Amino acid sequence: MKNSKKFRRIQKALIILLVLIVLIVFPSFIIPFLPEKISTFYYRELIYKNIAESLRGNSRSKTLENSFKYVSENLHTFKRSKVVDVNSYIDLVRGIGWCDQQAFLLMHLLNKLGLHETRLRDVQAHTYSEVRFGNKWIIVDPYSSLLFFDKDKQYLSLEDLKLDREISDRMGVIRSANYYSMPRNFGANYQSIYIKNNVRWNDGIGPIYQDYRSYNLIRNLLELYANYSYSVFGDYYFNWVQEKYLSSKFVTKMNDQGELWIRDYKNSNDEAFRIYFKARNYDVVDRKEKAQILYSQAIESFNHSFWGYKSKYFLGVLEFNNQNYTVAESLFKDLLSNSDEFKSKFDYLTDRNDLEDLIEYYLGKIYLIEGDFGKAASYFRSSDYKHSAIELYKIVNNET
Repeated sequence: MKNSKKFRRIQKALIILLVLIVLIVFPSFIIPFLPEKISTFYYRELIYKNIAESLRGNSRSKTLENSFKYVSENLHTFKRSKVVDVNSYIDLVRGIGWCDQQAFLLMHLLNKLGLHETRLRDVQAHTYSEVRFGNKWIIVDPYSSLLFFDKDKQYLSLEDLKLDREISDRMGVIRSANYYSMPRNFGANYQSIYIKNNVRWNDGIGPIYQDYRSYNLIRNLLELYANYSYSVFGDYYFNWVQEKYLSSKFVTKMNDQGELWIRDYKNSNDEAFRIYFKARNYDVVDRKEKAQILYSQAIESFNHSFWGYKSKYFLGVLEFNNQNYTVAESLFKDLLSNSDEFKSKFDYLTDRNDLEDLIEYYLGKIYLIEGDFGKAASYFRSSDYKHSAIELYKIVNNET
């Protein structure tokens, strides 16, 4: 009789355990099939988590610096691009973001990594991220590539900049800007830019990130579940969800977003855009082979479209990061040699193409790696990209 009761208790416990496992695991494989509004939000949260985990360092400061550098190097500002203030996922796909957008992407990633105390801060005509580090709110500004520190390597807050101390930054923006600065270069003018204003908030201090973002109860639960699912099932699960999303009707029927993303955009091409869109989704989460195939397809099939042009640039960056420097150089030089012809077909690119500054930066980096400092310096000089000034400073001062 006792054994029978014990058996029933064990059986009941196993049934409860099985039900709990099903309730916990089952939604992970159901949410991607729910209506577009839910499944897309869930997918976005998984992308942020995937990228964030790739940036996790062996210390809190290393994690912070990895995330700061990632945003600074992957989002850029283009004069002909519209501000599309929808979400950080769209900014990643575009590879474009102004100060607000870059700050918000940084806070998204840091939140995924457990650094929850972040906020926006407004100064003179500029917005950046502040992160609670130790006993103060430090400046972490990916838009201007500035992460300030003192001679003791301690991060600095806005209040610290007013003190009489030796100030440097992690990427070397300040010292390079003193030699190669544009009128509005943040590194050369940080004393006149990092000044409080009251346009949006008192002293420019925004709410804590988690309070500021527009997440209701359902979104908070979806975020929690996305984090949990990724932690349990890892990249294999993420890859499966991504395949489901990119093959969904929402993506396969998507229209060219050029009119929403670019000023005076014309010559829309839905199919070229979809290929580019999918390639970028693979690229930002480091699924390089799939991205490479799709970029190449866009170039081959739609070489004279805007998205074929952008695909060639991103393929060049991908090949550079894969250390395929000869292939990257060929792609970048082809973009430069055909730049005038390309721009003549698209009147919204009649100004100097901002992309050329980035192309020249990468060509400079390639020649730097190959040891041709003269050619590297030449490309860096003709590029207005702030990181080009940093590299040029290193060459001139024999720091390479």
